[in-house]
Amino acid sequence: MSSLNRSRPHTAKINPVHGFTLIEVLVTLVITAIALLGFVELQNRAQIANLEATQRAYATMIASNMAEQIKANPEIGADCNLTASFDVGSGHGTWNHPCESGNNSVKEWHKDLRGNRETINSGNQKIGSIKNGHGCINYTAAVPASGTPAKYTVSVAWKGFQKTAAGGPSGSCGFGEYGNSGYHRLVSLDVYPMELPSSSMACSEQPPAATINVQLTQAWVGQPSRIITQDQVLHVSGTGQYNGSIAVRSGGHVVVSGSAVIFGSVNINSGGHYWRTSTTGFTGSLAMNGTEHIEPEGCNWFPLSACGVNVNSCENGGTISGHDNRNSNTCFKESVNWTTHPHLNGNTLTVLGGVMIGNCGGGFSSGGGTIRTTGYTTATCTLPSSVTIERCAQ
Repeated sequence: MSSLNRSRPHTAKINPVHGFTLIEVLVTLVITAIALLGFVELQNRAQIANLEATQRAYATMIASNMAEQIKANPEIGADCNLTASFDVGSGHGTWNHPCESGNNSVKEWHKDLRGNRETINSGNQKIGSIKNGHGCINYTAAVPASGTPAKYTVSVAWKGFQKTAAGGPSGSCGFGEYGNSGYHRLVSLDVYPMELPSSSMACSEQPPAATINVQLTQAWVGQPSRIITQDQVLHVSGTGQYNGSIAVRSGGHVVVSGSAVIFGSVNINSGGHYWRTSTTGFTGSLAMNGTEHIEPEGCNWFPLSACGVNVNSCENGGTISGHDNRNSNTCFKESVNWTTHPHLNGNTLTVLGGVMIGNCGGGFSSGGGTIRTTGYTTATCTLPSSVTIERCAQ
């Protein structure tokens, strides 16, 4: 039997198919989406950081511009009456400071802070500055005695685009104006516009010694008309109002110290001199054609002698009624209000405070005397010439 050659059936080899399941695709998409969101957030933060840096650069430029203006005009403090500080910019009209007229530096600075230099939409949208810009200038007067020069602190505040630490402490320029303090941004520059002479030079100028002394002890003291000629020095001191006219000729001097105020016509002619402290002034008319001398801060044109008493041995002050009869030198540790004049009997009463005196009748008894005080003496009556009023330092 012949064998039959039968071929075995051919079985094709099947290769497995490689690919991604739906789960794998979704996981990949999620990971990619998270990465893209992170990239977008990174881009957003980078853009905000760039905006913050741009705003700070703008603010620094605006502050520097004003600093340069101050250096160019060191007397801007006097020109603008900067006794303390003022604000301009967003939310602060130029009416808030005394430099509102003309094309002055402060008015132009106000425009820079508000972005008025560059606008779009027919000028309705300002894009040329920082966000809610607020500018402040703080002026500190010089203290010649200690060698401290005048200083201007120029500050620019604005609103940031995201919350961070506050740009400055409470009370600083713009603080509290942007809702949360985390939006507060601030740059400040100190400007010393002019060199200060040494204290010895600044305080070397002194008023001349008095040839005529008038000490005020009343709110209203009538005085004769006076003409002060060459080498004459009228010194008005104390507390009260000098009521009378004064004419100061060439070479003459009028010196006003303490808390004295002059009411009347005062004429300082060419070559005449008017010396005063920061606490003195005029409520009448003043024609200044001569030289005005103002005591520099920190200098002491009118030093006081020591009271020379031991406070522990002094009596209490307060209100004393009736005739207070004094037979020896006495001191009081606080202000005294004599409703009726005391009887001095030639003695010295030292008061570590101010003095008020009522009825002055009787000449203060037996030749008058002296009242020394660390404050000022005010009387509701005219003190007799036999009573001397002096100020001292304790």
